[in-house]
Amino acid sequence: MLLVYGHHYKVSHGAKKLTLQTFTKVLPKQNDSEMSSHTQTEDSKRHSEYFQKFQEQSRFTLVGPLVSSNKVFDDPVIFVDGGSIAREGLKGVTVGDGDSSHIAMDITLNPEKDFSDLSFALGLLPKTAIEVVLEGFLGGRRDHELFNFGEVSQFLGKGNIPKFVRFDSEVVAVSAGHWLFELHGLFSLMAVETAKVEMKGNCKYAITPAQNVLPLSSFGLSNIGSGTISIYTNNPIFLLSENISEPTSGKTDDRSV
Repeated sequence: MLLVYGHHYKVSHGAKKLTLQTFTKVLPKQNDSEMSSHTQTEDSKRHSEYFQKFQEQSRFTLVGPLVSSNKVFDDPVIFVDGGSIAREGLKGVTVGDGDSSHIAMDITLNPEKDFSDLSFALGLLPKTAIEVVLEGFLGGRRDHELFNFGEVSQFLGKGNIPKFVRFDSEVVAVSAGHWLFELHGLFSLMAVETAKVEMKGNCKYAITPAQNVLPLSSFGLSNIGSGTISIYTNNPIFLLSENISEPTSGKTDDRSV
């Protein structure tokens, strides 16, 4: 359980599921006499009101430590640790353990934890979040980048509503379902967990009938798109390209691919 002033977050270390009970600030362990209850109450109230304001929003942006500092982001937005360098004033909410930022976080996580800051931030999103844009989470440490893919795959695997996550302009990950993309030029298809995929349309190498794409296999490496491509998948998959666009449509698929 994470130490929180006044409230708490439940963390299941086995499944690593995060249940947000309230939006507040996680603080280093100290005596109550050392805390300003007035400041804490005001901070908690502002964070809570911010998230409640966007509980019905479908599109969210999460900003990571590798973001360009001159980018401007619209609400609703969560700045994750070092991504706080792109924050304007008090826009959005900042969250992290401070390992990539010297800026105080609105929601400060204990650095001695068994989940990433991105994992926690994804857990803050409401169930209505079906379009998630991640800026500044590609590059840097290779282990962080790979684990970011894993956390996004887990996020997309929750629930029955089709949703997608875009990493900058280079990667789009989609949940299970039927998706349409406009793809032109070189692209690759990848899975973090085994996914049964059928792909057809304007691409050089179709996948018909459906086949299993194994985790991080090279099966979907280096394809070429020339227009609309239809993809059915029973698990989250990732499409990688130099300038990939978001899917033009997505829906649940009740057939067995």
